[in-house]
Amino acid sequence: MQRFKLGDLVGAEAVLKTLGGPLSDNSDVLHLSAIIFLERDLPEQSAKCFDRLSSFIEHGSFSSDILRPMAIAYQRSGRISEAMGVAEKIVSLPNASLDDWLNYGFLLLEMGSAVEALAAFDCILAEDVEHGDAYFGRGRAAIILEKFDVANAAFSQAVHLAPEDAEAKFYYAKVLHELGNDPQAIRLLSEATQIDSDYSEAYCDLGCLLADAGDLAEAKRAYEKAVLADPSCAVALNGLGTIQSSLGNTELAEQFFRKSLSVENNLIIAHCNLAEIKRFKSFDGDAAAVYLQSKRDNITRIEAVQIGFALGKIREDIGEFDEAFAAFKAANQSYRSQLTYNISEDEAFVEVMIKSFDADKLRPATSAASRDGKKPIFILGMPRSGTTLVEQVLASHSSVHGAGELDLFERIFRERFSSMDNLENLGVDQFKKIGQTYMSAISELAPKASCIVDKMPTNFFLLGPIALAMPAATIVHCRRDPLDTCLSCYKRLFSHNHPYSYDLRELGQFYGLYQRIMNHWTSAFPDRIVEVVYEDLVESFEIESRRLITACGLDWDEKCLDFYKTERPVFTNPEGVRRPIYGDAVRRWERYESHLQPLVCSLRGAGLHK
Repeated sequence: MQRFKLGDLVGAEAVLKTLGGPLSDNSDVLHLSAIIFLERDLPEQSAKCFDRLSSFIEHGSFSSDILRPMAIAYQRSGRISEAMGVAEKIVSLPNASLDDWLNYGFLLLEMGSAVEALAAFDCILAEDVEHGDAYFGRGRAAIILEKFDVANAAFSQAVHLAPEDAEAKFYYAKVLHELGNDPQAIRLLSEATQIDSDYSEAYCDLGCLLADAGDLAEAKRAYEKAVLADPSCAVALNGLGTIQSSLGNTELAEQFFRKSLSVENNLIIAHCNLAEIKRFKSFDGDAAAVYLQSKRDNITRIEAVQIGFALGKIREDIGEFDEAFAAFKAANQSYRSQLTYNISEDEAFVEVMIKSFDADKLRPATSAASRDGKKPIFILGMPRSGTTLVEQVLASHSSVHGAGELDLFERIFRERFSSMDNLENLGVDQFKKIGQTYMSAISELAPKASCIVDKMPTNFFLLGPIALAMPAATIVHCRRDPLDTCLSCYKRLFSHNHPYSYDLRELGQFYGLYQRIMNHWTSAFPDRIVEVVYEDLVESFEIESRRLITACGLDWDEKCLDFYKTERPVFTNPEGVRRPIYGDAVRRWERYESHLQPLVCSLRGAGLHK
């Protein structure tokens, strides 16, 4: 014991060996041997000592001084259920401390018992309202339970009480992302990496959020720092691949995806990303690798969905359309089962918009005003209707900046008008103030550009307010064959919220809703809307492109014809705009015709299919 107190663990162990060490029948020798093994970071040997101790002494006879290190030894040895049993015994003792309850709570989290863990952390906070670790644990439990408001409050306190805790800021950022506050999440992740410059997971999340925000240069830098901190960080290597893919550097993207898989072969998103950028000619080794991932026992539901969409794409590439549809259908059904979407909410919103923005209300928006300063160009329509191609053509013009899909106008609109009850009584000046706020924000994206493109497709819901807010805006409406549009949506796992797209019947209903509100806007201000039909653009590309450029008030620029050479980030369907115009996406629905009856019936019900 004297050697142990002096820190001479090796000497203490040697003495204990003369007394039998881990094979002793003496409880004190076994206990001290177990402690020494723990101190030497040998938890398996420590656990074996406690096993032997337990074989001839009942747990009920153990004091907390024995139970506490026993729980730690089992936990560090990966024997979580046994650690849990010991921890339950500890917190049942009258002298259980708050630290005992804390360890118990985190063991519950490790066991997946988030409800019980939340209760354990609440017990601690009932005794000590400034217990930062308990707030941290409470936040972790709330994330698992998807109680993000609870998690937000918990991590706010955790970070307040421990401002230098990088891990607390890391998890707090996750919560803020779920709550839609990415700017604040980015700030917290940046602070976390400043506190811990080797925090590869924080760099990865930072890179992801920066990429979503369109800041590819900083996103790339974050992923590179993650790799610098951990060269085997597969998530960061995959992230670098997605950036190169969005920039059109397919070969470099493939290299990153393969490197990611070389260090973590079970990273499903990297398998799926590789499948997305590759044109398959047969069910080769890469295809087989995706398929094998689907047979693993421990994949999550979202990973199974990702694999399903990837397998559908692979089967389509090699011409196996029935098998492709089966994969798409299974993936869509699984994903749809997790959503709470009800189309009646969108139907109600459309009713409000049509009622609130009738012909009289929209009369000031019937003709475009002359341009004064920067000019916004809104590209809208159903997703997968050609909006990305049209933006790429426009963004190839020397005077135009393509900003991608911005949720900016909707955010400003909903912040200004949180209630939809009184929209019909609002004056034009109130909408113009929204326009001024919007223009001020987008002008910062490209100070030198004369025109800035916002291609959020679902801005069609808000086209009346947009037209009133910005009289000089050009509005480009993209249309495509309804069956091709809906099928293309059905084959895509969207990164943003399109919950209607995972069921063929609902897709047809939503398309009918879209068509209804677009008919309303078109009848109210037809001269403000530039129609671009995807099939016409494919068939007569130069003629339609010139018409588009003229309608936007721009002089012709030959670079618009070579849109596929334009170097700029493209986040939605990047592979579709990295080659010259092609027509193989026209009437693609015919390959799946026998499977589309629910969609056809739904469209027919909306009067959109014979």
